[in-house]
Amino acid sequence: MDTNQEDSTPGVPIRKKCPFCSDGIVEFYSNEVGADGKCNNESNCESRYAGLEVINLEPFTVRCTQEPLCRYVMPTEIPHVITQEGIKFTTRDPTDEEEIKRAVLASVESITDWFQFRMIEAMEWTEVDWDEYEELDDGVSELVLEDLE
Repeated sequence: MDTNQEDSTPGVPIRKKCPFCSDGIVEFYSNEVGADGKCNNESNCESRYAGLEVINLEPFTVRCTQEPLCRYVMPTEIPHVITQEGIKFTTRDPTDEEEIKRAVLASVESITDWFQFRMIEAMEWTEVDWDEYEELDDGVSELVLEDLE
């Protein structure tokens, strides 16, 4: 029997593409509403943070329950080239378009270098107020899962 079909026989496992990663397969150990599933690529998949529960068989729909997504603020010293007004750059000839492009790109490269190499050192982990955050979602979503090919 093909386990990718929505067989109405209770207790028949069903396998679907993981909605979080490209390589994983989610296996539900029964083909019933309320069945739980897990991705077989758990170590490389966002599903490790989520519970998947079948809520509808046709179309095959699951409820994904995760912790809410929250935004925190970490104080850090941002490079002086970034300001409220925009990116600072310097040039000796404001009429030379190519010179202006090079100057802006040099500023962008310095920002990129800062993000890649110095940002972690500049972070003030002890200064994060973990009680002060903006909740961006409640962590619950419904997904229709695709059959395996």
